[in-house]
Amino acid sequence: MLAGAGAALSACDAIGLADEDSPFRYSAEDMALITALADRIVPKGDSVGALDAGVPAAFEGLMANWASEETRAQMAGVLAALGALGGGFAALPAGEQSRLLADYDAAALAPAPQGEEELFSPPSAKDADYQRFKQIIVLLFYVSEPALTHELAYTHMPGRWDPSIPVTPETRPEGGAGSF
Repeated sequence: MLAGAGAALSACDAIGLADEDSPFRYSAEDMALITALADRIVPKGDSVGALDAGVPAAFEGLMANWASEETRAQMAGVLAALGALGGGFAALPAGEQSRLLADYDAAALAPAPQGEEELFSPPSAKDADYQRFKQIIVLLFYVSEPALTHELAYTHMPGRWDPSIPVTPETRPEGGAGSF
């Protein structure tokens, strides 16, 4: 995941907004759908949400300035499938959008039959293109200035630390593979 985040951060210059004369721009209907989806995936709560972070425009910029034709085609397929939910996802009330997207998530992100998994990749989902779409939306949110300055916070030591074992001068660190 960190490698993917690092690669995405290195592409941040390419994320920018799509140029007005770019041959790849989303229609107003597609942007309304992307906006509705981003708002359902990372809604505004006590802090900023995807719309505050400009995720829809960043998604369009990423597709216009950086994505391959294959990725654009995959995202177009995802948008077509999601846009058809409920007879027109973008026009539905927010509560209905949330319910439909939760149902879609449950089916699309269910584990795929076991195959060869990449070491640091998330488990494969039944709908890998939707999984990728959702990861892009979330990543674009977390690399935005509003998310980095309002949503993410570092607490050096949240409260008091009490060791679960006695720590003495003779205590030696242990190494190991951890969760690997």
